[in-house]
Amino acid sequence: MWKRLQDVIDILDSPTTLTKLASDMGFSDSAHFSRTCLSSLGLRPSQLKRALIIDNKDTIYGKHYCLYSVFQALHT
Repeated sequence: MWKRLQDVIDILDSPTTLTKLASDMGFSDSAHFSRTCLSSLGLRPSQLKRALIIDNKDTIYGKHYCLYSVFQALHT
């Protein structure tokens, strides 16, 4: 499951819909993807995508730094 989430995160900033991404990455449906994302990361897929789109302008650090920033903001 973690590998699937990592794969989705790698392409989450693409214009593809979350439903299509979930299907392409092997989740049974978008609800399964949403539950997995929420339980594993503490974020809904839409929150994660929005954060990546907004914060991914920081090309020095990229997506992993963005995710770190998001988690810091949510859990402090």
